[in-house]
Amino acid sequence: MLKVTDGQSWMQIVADGKTVFTGTVNPGETKDFQAEEKIYLHVGNAGAVEVNVNGKELGRLGESGKVSKKTFSAGEEPNITQG
Repeated sequence: MLKVTDGQSWMQIVADGKTVFTGTVNPGETKDFQAEEKIYLHVGNAGAVEVNVNGKELGRLGESGKVSKKTFSAGEEPNITQG
């Protein structure tokens, strides 16, 4: 689940090789996505996006105003590596 908090964020979500969402998400909105193998996130305002993968709160995807790209794969422990 992706939750946009402090400002708008453009995002593209690719689940199992298929683009399932591209667009701008407003503050307070959440988006849920599912994938069998992997999910790829490309986010325009990473500091406004909080990430929850398989029930695990991971925090913000990155710094405010920064672009972030992250892939989560099935069978791997979900985490967000900063820096």
